[in-house]
Amino acid sequence: MITHDITAKFGVDLNVIKIAKLDGNAIAVSGIRSKFIGTSKNISEEIVKEYRTCNFNKNAQLLSVDVKYDRASQDTIDKQAKEYERDFQTKLSEGLELEFMNGAVVQLAQNFISVMFAPLYKNITFTDAEQAGRVALYEISRKGIKG
Repeated sequence: MITHDITAKFGVDLNVIKIAKLDGNAIAVSGIRSKFIGTSKNISEEIVKEYRTCNFNKNAQLLSVDVKYDRASQDTIDKQAKEYERDFQTKLSEGLELEFMNGAVVQLAQNFISVMFAPLYKNITFTDAEQAGRVALYEISRKGIKG
C-alpha cells in the first residue's frame, strides 16, 4: 500500500469563459472548466507491500492466504509497486487522479463570477450551451456585453 500526501492546485482558464447578455438584466456564462495546475507537495510513502496468494474453494470462499518472503517474490512486488507509483504520477500530472475535485472547482468559479456580476445583473445562469453574442470574460472591459 502506498499513501500520498498531496497539495494540488486547480483553477479555471479565464480565456475560455464566455458571457452572453440575454436581456437587460440577465446573462449566461459558459465555458467554466476545472483545470489542474499542478502540485506544490507530492510525497509518496510505501506503508506495506507483500506478495500474497489467495486460495479459494469452488464456492469462492477464501481458504487460505500465503505471504511469500523469498527474494523473487520481493523483487516482483517491488517492480509492481514502482509501476503503480509511475502510473499514479502520470495520471496525477494529467489531472486524472483528482477528477473528483472538478465539481468543487467549477462551483467556486461560479460563485466568484456571481459575486462579480451581481451588482450589474440580477439573473446569472451557468450553462454549457453556446450563446449567441457571447464575449470572452477578459474582453468585457474593452467591449462590454452586447445583447
